[in-house]
Amino acid sequence: MPAQTKIVIYLYNRLFDPLIQGNFWLYVLDYLNDPAAPVSFHVVTHEDPRHPLTDEQVTARLQSEGIDVTRRWCAVELTDVAVTADDVVHASDAHLGELVAVLGAAESVGAMQADFDVALQYAKDRIAFGRPIGSFQAIKHVLADTSLALEMSKAITLAAAETLGSGDDHGVQIAAMAKAFVNDSGQELAQNCFQIFGGIGFTWEHDQHLYLRRLATDAVLYGAPDWQRERLCQLAGL
Repeated sequence: MPAQTKIVIYLYNRLFDPLIQGNFWLYVLDYLNDPAAPVSFHVVTHEDPRHPLTDEQVTARLQSEGIDVTRRWCAVELTDVAVTADDVVHASDAHLGELVAVLGAAESVGAMQADFDVALQYAKDRIAFGRPIGSFQAIKHVLADTSLALEMSKAITLAAAETLGSGDDHGVQIAAMAKAFVNDSGQELAQNCFQIFGGIGFTWEHDQHLYLRRLATDAVLYGAPDWQRERLCQLAGL
């Protein structure tokens, strides 16, 4: 990563306040655009005696637009920053890319569970034609299929975490599988929940759109499902 370049990094809002105070470190990830490229992480620090950053080199601004309205983002721009070989994190040993992918999948599973629980309770409480809508066969089938996808997402995420955490050689592959499967299943689950809620689920006042926004955002973070499947093919030599 030579000098005379501009690097743009997007971070959660919780990192924004310490960032603008001048004491921070960043992971710069530069492999997401090319699934075939090796993972490369770099550490950039604000107060590093080897190559300190000046205020002119760092610009941090809050991003007001985004699909997920429950999270705010900030963009950090580093200009004319030289990163040396000493700043490279040995991701082949740490599997940082796979780690954040599994953590992202785990967050999606949590959102899926919360969304499904709300939809399931609504199916029990909503009365139509004198009976709970959950007693109708069409709703039962949707809930059963959605529950199955949720349980499979839990299983593959747990397997990915255990495999990656144990240092198993297949940890990299199963991390990609988990991220791709959970993200696809999560968005399908959210759409199914819309069918359970009916018209009220499409209103701004209902929380359903928040679950969809979170799951849609998580799907593109740390490698979208298509990217993860291509990554898996590359790892398999296909």
